[in-house]
Amino acid sequence: MLLFRRLGERRKNKHMPRNLLFFDTETTGKTNGRLVQLAIGYDVKGGQITEMFFKPAEPICLEAMEVHHITEEQVKDCAPVDPEKLQPYFIGRTAVAHNAPLLS
Repeated sequence: MLLFRRLGERRKNKHMPRNLLFFDTETTGKTNGRLVQLAIGYDVKGGQITEMFFKPAEPICLEAMEVHHITEEQVKDCAPVDPEKLQPYFIGRTAVAHNAPLLS
């Protein structure tokens, strides 16, 4: 969540596009992990942040739990991720992912 506070400070730049959507994910593992958490900040100036947790289709590996501190117990009653329910957050916005590799 610190990411969104820092972006809010940068948002004071009047030349920054207004349709940016910043998001961060936590997964079950480093390689091909399943989504466990999604945090979206789409109005960083106003501090509007949406945080969602999901029950993954596979166990969360210990290495991932050490990074994000999300346990199986915390997500056992959550719904699985539904891409159709997430789509409205992204429509009409330029998505900026935290720690995502750049595509060339």
